[in-house]
Amino acid sequence: MYIGRQSVRQLRVDAECHENNIRVMECDLCSFDSVREFAKIYNSEEARLDVLICNANHMWSKHVVTKDGWNTLVQVNYLSHFLLTNLLLNKLKQCQPSRIINVSSDAHQSK
Repeated sequence: MYIGRQSVRQLRVDAECHENNIRVMECDLCSFDSVREFAKIYNSEEARLDVLICNANHMWSKHVVTKDGWNTLVQVNYLSHFLLTNLLLNKLKQCQPSRIINVSSDAHQSK
C-alpha cells in the first residue's frame, strides 16, 4: 500500500486533481478471494468505472503455486484479470463508453 499511496500523491500533482478523485485499494491477484472482495467493495462503493487496465507483467523464476492451486504466473497475469474483468463488467457497461485495456510486459523480447 505504501507504493500505492506514493503513486496517488504523484498523480495528484501531475494531474492537478483533488485527492478524492484518486483512491488506493488493495487487491492480491494471487488470491481469487481477494479479487472477489476487491470487486465487491468497488461495485458497492464506487459510482463509475470508465477504464479498467489489466497489466500482465508478473515474472517468476521458480514454480510457485497459489492457495487456489494455480501457478502464480498464470493466476496473476491471466486468471485473476479475467475474474476481475467479469466481476466489474456490469459497472463498466453502466458507464459506457468504457474501456478494458489488456497489456503485457515486454519480457518475451528478452534473450
